Amino acid sequence: MAGFEYKMPNLLEIALLIGYFFTILFGFLLLVKAIEFPVEGITPIADILTALYVWLGVIWLGALVILLEYTRREIVEIREIVSKKK
Repeated sequence: MAGFEYKMPNLLEIALLIGYFFTILFGFLLLVKAIEFPVEGITPIADILTALYVWLGVIWLGALVILLEYTRREIVEIREIVSKKK
């Protein structure tokens, strides 16, 4: 049977998970609020909400890039350890 060592998530991974759920929740909240507005006020408010949600998405993608870089470093370290054992 194969063994698996559980690695506790680091603080960055936990923060990204919380940020991911916050972004999804905030996006749905913005969608619901945009539907509640009267028709005359939707265009300027929708522009503001869209810009805010895109801004949050860009921050989220930046955090994902940082996490992927940390993961890539760990993979390189594991590859070096495995190549030394051979």
